[in-house]
Amino acid sequence: MLDSRWVNSQHEGQMPSYEYKCLDCGKESVLNLSLSEHDRGNITCPGCKSARMEQLISAISAKTSHKS
Repeated sequence: MLDSRWVNSQHEGQMPSYEYKCLDCGKESVLNLSLSEHDRGNITCPGCKSARMEQLISAISAKTSHKS
């Protein structure tokens, strides 16, 4: 689990979440990005604004309409 998280609440629940770590300040962030935003790769750290971001491997979750 991440110690410090930043979530773009404007789009929460509508777009995939991606975990990143800033290679400059070390901050780990959860970003909700559209597929096109993610594919462009212009990700900046919400803390220090660095573009040196590394995507972390994270578990996926799927939201379904059926209860199990």
